[in-house]
Amino acid sequence: MLSSKDVVYQKIGISLMNELLNDYPDTKDVIFSKFGAYLDLGDYYYKRGELDLAYGCFKNATRYDKGMTVNQDHAVLAYIKTAVLTKRKEDYPDCDSRLGGINRTPVFPQEYYELGLSGALLHDAMGRFDAAKASATLALQALDTDSPFKRGDKIYGKAFATEAELLFLTSVVYR
Repeated sequence: MLSSKDVVYQKIGISLMNELLNDYPDTKDVIFSKFGAYLDLGDYYYKRGELDLAYGCFKNATRYDKGMTVNQDHAVLAYIKTAVLTKRKEDYPDCDSRLGGINRTPVFPQEYYELGLSGALLHDAMGRFDAAKASATLALQALDTDSPFKRGDKIYGKAFATEAELLFLTSVVYR
């Protein structure tokens, strides 16, 4: 419902997510859990440009680990990205620790891109310009990488970036 173009369905989706978060105990299920609800709400708010709400959701999602490292990495990287974009400097040490704690090798180019983008944003905000450049380079390289998953002519998992992200990454690399 959150991905619906209909605002009425979006509001229903938000209401259901909030009900799950407030009225039910957490479960070990990945989909119907507080982790999943916070992650979905964070993605929803991020896409709408409501970065403060997205930040809160992603930060809360990082508190719940359901053993799904891909989703957990997504939550951590989204938390880092929104912490920097909302200038939550008090969270930078936690973000830095969590970034260093990601030890799973990405599979899809988009995962490499998100890792590089989040690292570039955080390192740049912390004044670590060499590390920011290395992370930005990783992100830009991911955009030119084909996914290992193909079916016929269709490529699954090709990385994508917004224009604002591209401008930021290239400015870090070529400063």
